[in-house]
Amino acid sequence: MDKRNDMSTSTGFLIVLFSEGSGLHYIDGIGYPISKGQLHFVFPGQEHHLEVSYETKAHKLVISTMLFEEFSCIEELYYIKHTYSPVFNLNEEVFESIRHEMLRIEGDLELMKNDEIFKKILLRRIDIISSVIKYEVVQYFENIQNSDVNQTIKKLWVLVNQHCNIQKNVSWYAGKLCITPNYLNILCKRILNTTISDIINQKIMYEAKQQLRFSKKNIKEIAFDLGFACPSSFTAFFKKNAGLTPVAYRE
Repeated sequence: MDKRNDMSTSTGFLIVLFSEGSGLHYIDGIGYPISKGQLHFVFPGQEHHLEVSYETKAHKLVISTMLFEEFSCIEELYYIKHTYSPVFNLNEEVFESIRHEMLRIEGDLELMKNDEIFKKILLRRIDIISSVIKYEVVQYFENIQNSDVNQTIKKLWVLVNQHCNIQKNVSWYAGKLCITPNYLNILCKRILNTTISDIINQKIMYEAKQQLRFSKKNIKEIAFDLGFACPSSFTAFFKKNAGLTPVAYRE
């Protein structure tokens, strides 16, 4: 890798696996030290650049935003993005597992071109990497600082994942956490740099996109599944957040 590269904005989800070297990886202006056996995440829209030693070796994988949204670990990854370091120190077994799949992906890309079979193999390898990352994220959650604030945010994340289809009211979540809506929003802004409403909307959009892409339900059925009173209100919500209608997204 080059000793230094220019700042760039990630248009997809970037995974960087470092096998050798040292230096700094700047993500949104914060410098993260680089060392062997690390996995770095850069999310869509984040700015980043590298300042590394000449002996640094790394494998990079850029995943489109649409494909990234299919990851089984996407909720945990977004939580990591807003709350903790985007750097994971991997043990040797996990490192080799991810490295193996990334090397195979590099080989598959050379062969793939327009071959549908290789495209399916490629997606399978990305799914394996996603599964390994999810396991690491779960382990990470179990080891994070056990402060009252972190516990509140973790409980909020669980509540949103379980109830966002039927509960979109900030006061309901605040009541479940035994705090005021105002204080809940203060915590979200301070720790996650977002609002509780944005967290709820993000989860609903994820569920909506999953159903639009992978189910045979019509728009009316999906709208009711997600707690909307009518298809038109769901369409307006989806277009506001995605920039296109549910029908256009499905096509």
